[in-house]
Amino acid sequence: MEHNKLIDWMNESEKKLFAIIGKYLDEVKGNNKKTTEICHIGKFIMLLNESVSIFRLSESPDCLLNTNQGIIGLEHQIIVNKSLRKQEIRQDFCSVIFLILILKKIM
Repeated sequence: MEHNKLIDWMNESEKKLFAIIGKYLDEVKGNNKKTTEICHIGKFIMLLNESVSIFRLSESPDCLLNTNQGIIGLEHQIIVNKSLRKQEIRQDFCSVIFLILILKKIM
């Protein structure tokens, strides 16, 4: 039963992420770097709350967010330990995002 709950929660999280970033994906289609940025920004927004949304994509900053306090700029950065192999970095990042989402769900 726990496995099914986890799958349901992951499917629901994917739907929430698409609701946040879906309309911007065509705008960045073919640009893997920008697609990654949008996905990370969407996950970040999911962690904050539902009153934050993407206002506009740009290059510097990477996007503008609409918040209760007004429009703010967000510059996306990835911090990488270069001594790790690429696969380890990807697995570590996914583990961190997954852990953050689980902690948010529990809290």
